[in-house]
Amino acid sequence: MLLSTRNECGFCTPRAKKSCSLLVSYKTLARAAGASLAKTQQGLALCTSAIHKLTCQASVTIGSSKKAAGPPAWWWSGLALSAAVAYGSEKFARTPLLLYIGASVAVVASRRLMAPNKRPPTAAETQTLDAIRADLKTPFDEATHGDLLKRLWKAGLDGPFERRSQKWQLLGFQGADPTTDLRACKLLGLKTLVTFLETSPRHAEAILESRRITGDFDPRKPGFYPVACAGIEVTAFLCELCGLRGPNGAPPPAELPPSNRWAALVGTRTSFDECFAAVLRALDRRFDDERGDYMGFASVRDAVFADVREALDRGESTVERSLKLAPGAWGATKPDFAGFLDKLPASSRAKRLVAAWQRRYFVLRGTVIGVLKSESATRAEACGELRSLYRLTAASVVSVRRDRLVVENLERDGRSKLKLVVRGDDLEKWAAALERAVPQNFSDSGDEAVVDLDTS
Repeated sequence: MLLSTRNECGFCTPRAKKSCSLLVSYKTLARAAGASLAKTQQGLALCTSAIHKLTCQASVTIGSSKKAAGPPAWWWSGLALSAAVAYGSEKFARTPLLLYIGASVAVVASRRLMAPNKRPPTAAETQTLDAIRADLKTPFDEATHGDLLKRLWKAGLDGPFERRSQKWQLLGFQGADPTTDLRACKLLGLKTLVTFLETSPRHAEAILESRRITGDFDPRKPGFYPVACAGIEVTAFLCELCGLRGPNGAPPPAELPPSNRWAALVGTRTSFDECFAAVLRALDRRFDDERGDYMGFASVRDAVFADVREALDRGESTVERSLKLAPGAWGATKPDFAGFLDKLPASSRAKRLVAAWQRRYFVLRGTVIGVLKSESATRAEACGELRSLYRLTAASVVSVRRDRLVVENLERDGRSKLKLVVRGDDLEKWAAALERAVPQNFSDSGDEAVVDLDTS
């Protein structure tokens, strides 16, 4: 007999059904406790029923990014089980429950102690924040800022410049005059768009091409959202994280609070623009993965913003790395060689015998081999999920064995002597490109400046 059913619990919504993990029988709990069913039935009923409701209540999600406060569902589930075991035990009546609570306290304490320290911005970071704040408060002026529109047109559109044109909608503006969409972030919104299109033209082109309207506009048709307007929303979101703008346009706080986000957001003069590019690329990837449409864009946006906020609160040094994106500098130039290959996921010989081949997009840039998960070659570097970054060393050996390409003595994440085994088309061309990329000596292996090998 089950203690409860999903239909009997008022907290079990369709979104929280997966978290109702306490629907177990009395007999199972009694055996786990080492006691008879009759002896523990009443106590287990009270304990497990209450914890079951708490589990469901704590797991209910309101909206796409607002989670109910309190411990997660797995914590309540473990507490229920340990309490049941403690209740039914004679010799060790409270040991399991106390051990579980003690372990939980230890985990929480260690996370708090190891969390990055919050601090006020440094003098250099304050100067960067002041420059961002000035642009955020400066309205667009035709005489002073007209050249920025010309640069934006040149970077993203063809043909002679037109101040007012329906072509602006190809970039994701809502009308013929792009300045009408700049109200939220004023000059700053325009500058971040110009910087992204000029410094990462390949990434920008991949995003814009995949968001063109084909045929009549249908808000329920998957695949479209206004990219420029989305970029302005990203700028506003980053300003909120910096304390320069309140939520939904509210006034900012009187003083900048201590935070562990400053290094990622304004650690250098280009950090803000790098964050903008990373968040916009992650937003486009999430939108594509969920086959989003114009009407559902807000939920995708909120989910990505929640991921970014969580990553920064963990003290991540770069948003790009936490979102598993390829280095932003790759958006400026073409790779030395690239294409789809099948890769073995494991490095040990025993695992390779049973492992399944995985389709991945490989990119060779200098001495670095990037492995990305993507279904599109044109979007892989812009929005693909970065799975690995390998570096060729002077000791690397490239060989073609039957239908496989084997690269030995690679480096990744501080580890050396790694092996990469792939198969697919153009293996001879891949082998030739990799052999050309192998450094002649170890001193040549540090020339690549755009790759962070700590990417997971």
